[in-house]
Parts: sequence; C-alpha cells; structure tokens
Amino acid sequence: MYDMISRGKERYKNAELTGTLHLLNTCNYSCWYCTNNLRHTPFGKGASIEGIDKIIEFFAKQPKIWDICLTGGEVTAIPHYIYLCENLTKKHSIQFWTNNSISYESQREFISKIDPNNVSVINCSLHLVDEADSRFNDFVKKVKAYKDSKFNVTVRYIGIPDRFNNIERYKTIFNDMGVRFFLQMYTGKYKEKTYPGAYNEKEREVLHKNMFFSVKRLLLDMSVETSESISEIEKRISTFGELWGHSQVVIDGSISTCGKSCRWGHTHVLIDGNTGTINGCPLDNDVLGNVYEGDIKLYGAAIHCSHKTCPCGVQTDDVWRIMLEEKYASYNDISYTPPESNYELLKKHTL
Repeated sequence: MYDMISRGKERYKNAELTGTLHLLNTCNYSCWYCTNNLRHTPFGKGASIEGIDKIIEFFAKQPKIWDICLTGGEVTAIPHYIYLCENLTKKHSIQFWTNNSISYESQREFISKIDPNNVSVINCSLHLVDEADSRFNDFVKKVKAYKDSKFNVTVRYIGIPDRFNNIERYKTIFNDMGVRFFLQMYTGKYKEKTYPGAYNEKEREVLHKNMFFSVKRLLLDMSVETSESISEIEKRISTFGELWGHSQVVIDGSISTCGKSCRWGHTHVLIDGNTGTINGCPLDNDVLGNVYEGDIKLYGAAIHCSHKTCPCGVQTDDVWRIMLEEKYASYNDISYTPPESNYELLKKHTL
C-alpha cells in the first residue's frame, strides 16, 4: 500500500500534457443510448498485457508529467487494469470513465494501491441497469468507498426525458456524501425526436441547473430541433462522441474555433489503444506517433484552428482554461456554482 503520510501535492495540477487513451471497444453493458454503440466485443491490444506493458513503457520514458484519461468501453473490465493504473501513476496522473461495475474486491485493491493525489477524477456513469434498488445500492456504496478514500469522484447521468423524475432524488443522495452529480444531455434519436434539440423548455431548465459546466450549458442553448437523419447523427457521434471523453456533439450548434489557439497536438492528444496511433486534432487526422513503437512528436507550439466549427470545442485556450477552473473548484466545494461571467465569455466563441 502507498504511504499515506508521504503523499505529495495533487499531481494532476502539475501536468503539462493531457492525453485521452481509448483502451478498448469492449463493454460489459449494452445501453441502447450509448454513443459508441459498444457491445460485448473481444478485447483488443490495448487491453492485453503486451499492449499494457508497452503503454507503461512509453509513458515511463516521457520527460513531462501527463494527465491521462482512460476510456473505453469499460476500462475496469480489463484484467490488468489496476496494474496499468499503478504503473502509470508512478510518474503521471490518471482519470477514467467507468460504469462502476468494478467488483468490491477489485475496488479495494485499487484503493489500496493507488494514491488519490495521482487521480484527477473518477467519473462514474449511472446507467439504467443500475437503477434497480439492489444494484443502485451497490453503485452508491462503491461511489462512497472512492469518496471516503479521498478520490475525486463524480456521478454522471444521461438526461433521457423519461429519467428526469429521478434526478432530484439521486442528486440529493450523492451531494449528501459530498459527490458531484452531473446531468449530461442526450444526443440522438428518442421516441421519434432528435436530441438535444428536442428538449422542451422545462427539460432545458433542469439540464441548466444540473449540467454545471458553462460550456455544456452553452452548447445546450445552441441546440435546436433538426430534421437531420438519424444515420447522419450517428455518424457524427461515432466520430466525435465519447472517444476522448466529451459527449458534446450538438445538432445545429457548435463552438466557433476558427483562428483560435488550440491545444490539439501540442499539449493534448488522442491515443488509440488498439493500434497505438497518437493523433492531434481528429478533424485533421494528423498522426504524431505511436505508443507501441515508442515515438511521439508533438507540435512545437499551439496551432490556430483552421476549421469553422468543432464538435469537441473544449481544447481552445479560453474554453480549456474555464473548464479547468470550474473542474478544480467543483472538487473542493460541492456548493460551487460557475460564475455567469464564464458563460458570457464563452458566448463570444459561438457562431
């Protein structure tokens, strides 16, 4: 077990580089609303011990501190997941997205081996299958175990209209234990309507109250109903959705990024766990290296975006600065609310 007394300052706050490492396309759940359309597919290289050892070796040789976002699929389903986390956090910080289906035994092992100061956040998504009483109680216990062990942990909940009646109850349960409850807007087709544009005024008020981040509230406000075919929406979602940790595809609304200084390829990258490919901006599809081959060549300076809009939208300097400000404040104070000035500043980035 790591030495609780000798823990240092939160490492993630000192990270100079960030990367989203998409480890696998395998999930143990089959949520119909999943933006990645993942099912019980076989593990790829990013979930194998050979691939994991190469990933560990790659990051061990990096001279700068990284904050590495681990995504999938369900990352905790990887047999060697704790081994990966333990080794990455020797030098870097991590964060990850999970459906919180980790076993109690594995969670206890994770908590005993990983220093909370080297984990920027654990994002636990509460899904339909875990809303039944017995499973919900398990979900809550595991969230509390992370919180009691000093990890930054949040609960995420997809804002499908039929789930809105549960929001206040869940929010109270998690807020009472000092855990942020974030509502996320749903993107896709539901009951012959296309979301997020189809949210009515009352639903938008609930989302505004519970989405927290200024940029996400702004993206919701920019969304409008559309006649765009679901096949086109799914295509855009699969390209720009959860792959790097942001489900912010917005129909007929986006952040205007053209000409703005952007972090992609300079201080932020996307890594494909199956191939090892390291990419900068997904719209440009620039290949910057490969973790399995041990090479990476980042841009020497931030680039200025050449695209009119970006479905990601959070990597431009002003937006990223505000996101970090709100993110860190939310860890320290459950009652923190982003100032309206942040929202107004972000409006200047819109079309």
